[in-house]
Amino acid sequence: MADKIRYGIVGIGKQGSRYAGQLFAGMDKNGVLSAVCDIAEDRREWAKSKFGDKVKVFENYEEMFASGLIDAVLIDTPHYAHPVIAQKALEMNIHALSDKPAGVYTKAVREVAEYAKSQRPNLKFGLLYNQRTSKIYKKAKEIIESGQLGNLKRIVWIITNWYRPQAYYSQGGWRGTWAGEGGGVLINQDPHQLDLFTWLAGSKITSVNAIARTVGRQINVENDVTATCTF
Repeated sequence: MADKIRYGIVGIGKQGSRYAGQLFAGMDKNGVLSAVCDIAEDRREWAKSKFGDKVKVFENYEEMFASGLIDAVLIDTPHYAHPVIAQKALEMNIHALSDKPAGVYTKAVREVAEYAKSQRPNLKFGLLYNQRTSKIYKKAKEIIESGQLGNLKRIVWIITNWYRPQAYYSQGGWRGTWAGEGGGVLINQDPHQLDLFTWLAGSKITSVNAIARTVGRQINVENDVTATCTF
């Protein structure tokens, strides 16, 4: 274990608990799960029952960062906290990997990125887009870059099976709210899709025309977006 990266996870809800389970099961041959933290007592109790004394459980990330038990942190909290936690990790010489999105406010994200670049060049600060690990998308990228199909002229990217039912929003909490998420589908599910089709295109977007609206859901954030992008 000495040569493996010791991971800590901040936020062990739906997604964070999944990553925790995968690390604990040894699915990353280069890393191990050393610690987790969550402000919710029920999630901490879940971690204790799941991992026993093999993983240290903390109530807040400051204590986890100061423990000396981790080399890198995976951030899986509500969106507004992502850049705040990443900044603190970097300040304490801990590698930071944030689940998407990097944050809600562009200014906050840029400040962390600049701090990482100028003050902690020896550390890694990154953003997790787990869809890029899909064999389907990796193969699509390979085919496009090989030129087998000729020059890429247009990408049509339609995702309708990621729709969230009303029950998803009605369960309460921070999802699907301006205060909790900072928006709707554009900041929750769409970052994966935006990343995938720009990654496959292999170039930068120069202009966007889009319509964002709320359709068939009792929420005040967008859940349906149509966009035309020029590369």
